[in-house]
Amino acid sequence: MKIIVEFNGLWGLGDKFCADPMYYHLKKKYGKDTLIHSYGDNGISSHNPFWDGEKKDIHYDKVISINGFDKMPIQEYQKLESMGSAVGHMLSYADIDYSKVDHVTPNLYLSDDEKQAAFNKFVKKNQAREKRNLLAMCVDYYDARRHLEIRKWNKIAYILKKRGYNIVSLGLLHHLHYADIDLTGKTDTREAAAILSYCSLFIGNNSLLFHIAQSLNIPSICTFSLAIPQRFIYGTCPAYPVQA
Repeated sequence: MKIIVEFNGLWGLGDKFCADPMYYHLKKKYGKDTLIHSYGDNGISSHNPFWDGEKKDIHYDKVISINGFDKMPIQEYQKLESMGSAVGHMLSYADIDYSKVDHVTPNLYLSDDEKQAAFNKFVKKNQAREKRNLLAMCVDYYDARRHLEIRKWNKIAYILKKRGYNIVSLGLLHHLHYADIDLTGKTDTREAAAILSYCSLFIGNNSLLFHIAQSLNIPSICTFSLAIPQRFIYGTCPAYPVQA
């Protein structure tokens, strides 16, 4: 069996990360010899042991189209969005019932060597060695309807800094004035995740790094507004949603 998974439409990396358990369940459903390729996932599943590479010029026995709201009738998309979990939403494209599976937490499959290398490269030189005091913040701000604005995050960072935390700023867009280690825009996804693995807490807007924090078993505080928080919380580690 040869399967191609195609991501079509407006998907963020956080959404694509939620599709990660699908590869495991496809192998479980069709057998360990099943060949699974993907297209359009931007490499988010590149280290998944149940993924076999990018799309090739071959015949596929099964095509799984993961379609965004702009690529399918809105009524059908609304049915998917009404599901209790974003992971379940993604699994449904492969006809896998979220309520009947055992493996639902996405994973980047970071190695210990990757974690240590990122710590040595970005954190160690800044003397922030105490894991219990290292706190990650990702305050990427795209949408006023969904995200807490940057000036409010700076106020929160100021308070936390005065209480003795070492703050690591991660993400792509916005720099925290009070971060002890500003890595905004300086790491790739796996490096950011590796640094996050050394933190005792994640705080930020709903983002890929929030999903990764949960996969790493890092307690999280995350802001939501339009999105229903319960759809994006999984695993056993505490996740505290704050809704605008």
